[in-house]
Order: sequence, then structure tokens, then C-alpha cells
Amino acid sequence: MQPLSGIRVIDVSRVVAGPFCTFRLALQGADVIKIEMPGKGDPVRWSPAGSDTHYRTRGMATNYMPQNSNKRSLTLDLKNEEGKAVFRQRLRNRYTYLNEQLEGKAFLMGDSFSVPDAYLFTVTNWAPRVGVEITDLANVQAFMARMAARPAVQAAMKAEGLLK
Repeated sequence: MQPLSGIRVIDVSRVVAGPFCTFRLALQGADVIKIEMPGKGDPVRWSPAGSDTHYRTRGMATNYMPQNSNKRSLTLDLKNEEGKAVFRQRLRNRYTYLNEQLEGKAFLMGDSFSVPDAYLFTVTNWAPRVGVEITDLANVQAFMARMAARPAVQAAMKAEGLLK
């Protein structure tokens, strides 16, 4: 069994860094679902850099394939309300799962702060901005409060202009 088996990741990243990071999660067993634009997909699909024409013209440029293998793909138009509603519901499902996983834990990996906690805090701060309702998820809210109370987090947020 792989370390991330049973974990689902929604990947809305594009181009290089994000797809590479979620590819690494997929290699560890995570079920990664890549959200792609209708009719276009990730711009790297069509990149001529280092590509064999046969694959590039089919949306599978050689620099796209290694970053996105081991992932499933979902075409979703995030510019219309129907696509946004589907996306919000998928995110809500992930936060519900996360709420269950945080039961009885101070942090994602147990009692100690770790890098995934910092990422989760950063990403979760965006949930209200994209219309994902999480205020009823008690464990997620408690986690966010613990993270926001950390002096280093407060200093970073002040430096970014997110706190006064």
C-alpha cells in the first residue's frame, strides 16, 4: 500500500510546477483529478518544446505526459456557474473528508506541525473566496484557529498584508 492511497487531490494547477507537485502525490498513491478547460486542457498539452508532432497534435506533448501521468482528468468550465457549482461541491467533499481526518488531531500528521499543515492553512484560506462553505466543519475550523494563532503564521500574514 502506498502512503497516500485513499487520498483524493483536486488539481487545478497548470504549466509546470503545480502539475509536477501533484504528479509526485500521484506517485505516492493519491487519486489526483486534474481539472482542465473544455477544448483546451492544460496549455502544456500543445507545447512544441521537445515534442513529437504525432503526440503534440493530439494534445499529449512530451513535456505534458511526464507531469500528468497517473492522474485522472475532468473537463470542467470554471467560467460558467454550472462548472463552478460542480467544482465547489468537489472541494466541499474534500473538506468533509478532511474534517473527519482531523478528528482528535491537532495537525494533519498528528500532534506536531508539519509542512502539509502550512499548505492546508494557505489553501483553506481561499475556500470562502471561491464560495466553498466550510464554517460548519468543526475540526477544520479548530485547525484553522490553531494555525492562525501561531506567531510565525501571524508574522507571515502581516508581511503579506493579510493582517493589520
